[in-house]
Amino acid sequence: MNILGSIAAASAACALIVAAPGAASAAVGVDNAASFTSNGTASGGWTWVQQDSDTASWTFNVGALESAKGGTVYLNVVALVSNRVEGGSGYSVNSVRFAATCGNVRQNLKVKLVNHFRPVFSGNSLGLGWTATGHSASPLRLSKFDGCSQITVTTGGPYAQQRAIGFQQSSLSLGYS
Repeated sequence: MNILGSIAAASAACALIVAAPGAASAAVGVDNAASFTSNGTASGGWTWVQQDSDTASWTFNVGALESAKGGTVYLNVVALVSNRVEGGSGYSVNSVRFAATCGNVRQNLKVKLVNHFRPVFSGNSLGLGWTATGHSASPLRLSKFDGCSQITVTTGGPYAQQRAIGFQQSSLSLGYS
């Protein structure tokens, strides 16, 4: 058997091991937003939030979180980050504030959105190098939201470092175990 055949056989064996969870497999889940609204600048299926009057809001039906362990629900974010609406590549933002609310109950969450693309380019990169990801620094405290069937998560500009952030409904999710 040549070296490529050995690698292929080993890869197939590893895939079988990974694909077949054992008795000790972890249980994790994701709660996707049921709805999304924003008054930002719409462009190409995304809504850019940048100005102090721009907001974006997601509503989550939190029934799936009933089985989540305390301290394991985090806000996960996939967004576009640039130096302006439809701007340059490679930009991150250190602290994006989100507010989770239900009635009079509120919890603030901070997310650092990291863009690993290089180079940083200030001109319009036409979408190349805009994607950034992150998660809340602290978990969502579910006990605060007892009795809530929905939680709304909202963010608004302006953002630190004069960043513009592009969002869509799938940009936010709640990950849990």
